Amino acid sequence: MISATGNTPRYQRGLTLLEILLVVLIIGLLSTVAVLTLPTDNSQRELRQMAERMTAFFRYARQEAVFTGTTHGVLWREGEPQLVKRSVEGWEILVDDRLVNLQQAASRHPMFLEQSKQRLDLSQDYETPQIVFTNDGQVSPFTLIIRGPEGLEVSLDDSLSLAPEEQ
Repeated sequence: MISATGNTPRYQRGLTLLEILLVVLIIGLLSTVAVLTLPTDNSQRELRQMAERMTAFFRYARQEAVFTGTTHGVLWREGEPQLVKRSVEGWEILVDDRLVNLQQAASRHPMFLEQSKQRLDLSQDYETPQIVFTNDGQVSPFTLIIRGPEGLEVSLDDSLSLAPEEQ
């Protein structure tokens, strides 16, 4: 309707900013509830994170070998990977507080090492390293298999890189 003055009446107007914000808030809350109720695959994610942490650990060991000019390695004791350094007396375990969390997490996952078509169970104790890093950056060939629940497995190899995550 048009009034006698030619202006539109005051009662015809759009939505206020407050009303729009309220609608956006309601939609956001509903979508959050929907996302939280969707099933998640935590075991696959946890297994992938463990593989990423082990890859970082191996890269660290290789870096230490190169920077110190000394052969380093990784051996397993009580299911935990230990960083070792070659010395005159033999293999010396390096204690590093930054590795404690990784070692504890690794002990909760069954791990196997494939070398030369042999599979080693890494829950056993070993005296010599299963993986060796030389001072020129070389890595002994290996494939590490990390087993998770429900038969899930992830593997990484001596290239020290993970395959892209499958969708």
